[in-house]
Amino acid sequence: MTTEYIPEEEFIEDCGDAEYHESSENLGTPDSIDDHRLDEMKQKAAELVDLSNDTKKHSFSKQILVAGMMLSLFLCIICIILKMKYQMDVNDLMTITIASFGTDGTYGGFYYWKEKNANRAKYAQQFVLLFADEYGVDASIRIAEVVLKD
Repeated sequence: MTTEYIPEEEFIEDCGDAEYHESSENLGTPDSIDDHRLDEMKQKAAELVDLSNDTKKHSFSKQILVAGMMLSLFLCIICIILKMKYQMDVNDLMTITIASFGTDGTYGGFYYWKEKNANRAKYAQQFVLLFADEYGVDASIRIAEVVLKD
């Protein structure tokens, strides 16, 4: 079974010019978005940005990172005290302490990656809000993708 290519002009004539333009206006192109809808989109994006700037509440991943670092530091201090003051053999505890520092490094890398992507999304929203009036929503989204990519 072969499909036949129909040029766009013939397709428009076959479908009717008015129907084609009405359906294309509903796609959300920058020209078809009215000012009221654009203001609503900006307001929703601003609310999302404001919600992500809550500095009083620390994320769970940050709390886990800090708790892991505190545990590693505590284990290190215990190893030093037991070795210096009580002359105890702390080889096994030292192995656990070193593993704890390794876990902190791995989780710290994950946390850095997670926060970098969250900040990138936040700044992309602000970038779109800033340039949507001048260049249109679609163009500002494309520009934000180029500027904020890895």
